[in-house]
Amino acid sequence: YLLCVETDKYYKIAPFAPFIKPIQLIINDLFMLFVDLKDLHPFDFLGFNFQRITGLIKGTSYIKIQASKKSQTKLKNKIRDIVKHRTSNTLGVLINKVNQVLRGWKHYFGGIGYPRGVFFRINGFVVNRFYRWHRRLSQRRSKYLSRGAYEKLRQAGLEYLPTTR
Repeated sequence: YLLCVETDKYYKIAPFAPFIKPIQLIINDLFMLFVDLKDLHPFDFLGFNFQRITGLIKGTSYIKIQASKKSQTKLKNKIRDIVKHRTSNTLGVLINKVNQVLRGWKHYFGGIGYPRGVFFRINGFVVNRFYRWHRRLSQRRSKYLSRGAYEKLRQAGLEYLPTTR
């Protein structure tokens, strides 16, 4: 995708012309967004949220890039569809399906911006879904995931989103 800063459309695309012409690339206006960084209001673009944050040092600011709320909601809905309490799948099958979704999400959102906070919340959501799924397997209370669910799911093969760099 292409995120441009200047105000004139053709002036913004001009620096990319040497790279665009040899491969005969056609720029689609749907995947371009022109933004004035001086007056940056939070906006969503291709699943990411961009917002200007004031820094700790006086007079400084930076652009915080993270997964948008809509992207997070879509991921949570996918995980809800996989880890339902009315499913005949075993824990291993559910973990494999969830790992595929989390791996793709990690590769898309993990390389840009500040994903740690979002990843931490998603990891908590995933553990909670598995805890609720396991609790509803039987009318008898199971204590398997009651303590140390995070580590037990990791041992069972669940891959968490990285919360450190």
